[in-house]
Amino acid sequence: MMVLTSLSLAITTVSAVGSNQNDMGTSGDLPDQLTSPTTIPNLIFTNSISGTGELVSSTDTTDYLRVSLGSNEGIAVELSFDSADDFDLILYDSALYMIYESWMNNPETATTNGSSTGGMVYIGIYANSFGPTSTGTYNLTIWKFNTGSSTNGTTTQNDIGITNYDLPDSTTLLQADPYWPVNFVGAAPLYSGVDNAELDLNGDNEDWLSFTLDVNDGFAFEISYSSFSFNNSSMVTNDFELAIYDSSMNMIDASAGNNPEYVTTNNSATIPGGSVHGGTIYVQINRYSGFGTYDLEFWVWSTTSTGGGPGSNGTAIPSPCVSNNAVPDILEPNDDAATATLASILPIYCTGLSVDIDAAGNANEDYYEIEMITGVTYYFNLTFSHANGDIDARLEDSSGSSLSFNNFASMSSSSDNEAAEYTATSNFTALFVAYHYSSFGSTGAISNNYDVEISTDNPGGGQTFQEIDVVMNNLTNITLEMSGLIIGDSYSYEYVQFFENG
Repeated sequence: MMVLTSLSLAITTVSAVGSNQNDMGTSGDLPDQLTSPTTIPNLIFTNSISGTGELVSSTDTTDYLRVSLGSNEGIAVELSFDSADDFDLILYDSALYMIYESWMNNPETATTNGSSTGGMVYIGIYANSFGPTSTGTYNLTIWKFNTGSSTNGTTTQNDIGITNYDLPDSTTLLQADPYWPVNFVGAAPLYSGVDNAELDLNGDNEDWLSFTLDVNDGFAFEISYSSFSFNNSSMVTNDFELAIYDSSMNMIDASAGNNPEYVTTNNSATIPGGSVHGGTIYVQINRYSGFGTYDLEFWVWSTTSTGGGPGSNGTAIPSPCVSNNAVPDILEPNDDAATATLASILPIYCTGLSVDIDAAGNANEDYYEIEMITGVTYYFNLTFSHANGDIDARLEDSSGSSLSFNNFASMSSSSDNEAAEYTATSNFTALFVAYHYSSFGSTGAISNNYDVEISTDNPGGGQTFQEIDVVMNNLTNITLEMSGLIIGDSYSYEYVQFFENG
């Protein structure tokens, strides 16, 4: 940390050139200089605010914003950015004297930490260097805190939205709590949405939850939280830990030192003594250091669900999914719903694919079948050169009826690449269809190549199902095919042969 009693600034008149910037939701580029402090955007908020911004090499290397504070308020700021970049963070008081500087870290963190601010704090974000492929994007979070006496996080708790309720602090209290376990037998697939709870410094060091599931259900749980909290105006680092246990209290999975922390029954083979859950999952959130609220969300899915859906006889995504001269489009044939590529196991990324229009004007479209789950957002990206032909895409249900993406009806821009997202409001089978829109007045057959990526907002962008397919080859021979299996999964089958007389 560097503290100066005075500050002399050499200000240049560089202006921003970042295209379509919306720094911290201001619909433009944040100012690059401090020569007119009153024109710098003043962020108005309570508790905290988060947003993104952008710096541009050589032309927009500085962003400024300000926050107005009451006489008993302070702020803390966290700046994160691409690992290839090097951005710095500085706080100034109302007279533009430096309060705090953070550099050579990622994220950078800075706080007024009891310093006199004069009622206004200016925040400077500086680009020291950019990586070779940098987009210049940064994430910024600002917290306000009271510089008076601290409550040590012991404000009245309303865990998981229940008034004056604190989640059980031990397994003993959990067993006696009428809210637990929550019964999800027969409910899969299920996504909880985001809720929140709190840990404090007054003996609330743990929170416990429990759920009953079908024995074949999978389960995942995630928490996220602020990187630090404030105790008597001093900054405290937060570190919460997460673990899940089976019905016999054997640990299945654990996560610490990450944020967000994520655990899943899929990892049971990695924990000594771990096991399948046996119908009950116990969740433990532990306060290693710090205090405060955390967000929580969880997922339940059936490990006996199918990943292909009812409509397609197509093939699954190969690995690697790369076309070449010998196989120019590795996913063909997938020209209609009946032969759609099975794309429910996500994420997928395939390169060198193609769509075309033949000399007679017939379109060769590419179909992808996706089993969608309520509450999950699906992301679709097509990468191609528009100069070689316009590739668009649409979304349909299994009956062929059109579905609209979240912000527009179809992926149909007039430039390179296409991107869209869709949030499922029910469990159903969807078809994502890529196609060649036009030949730009050319005659004869024309085609264009593209890459496709499909992912979700689940941790890691993934989605997984387990499937067992049985094919009767002849009277004495069958084929069993298991897909979507991961380490730790188990399965069984029974084979019975009988003959009819006559």
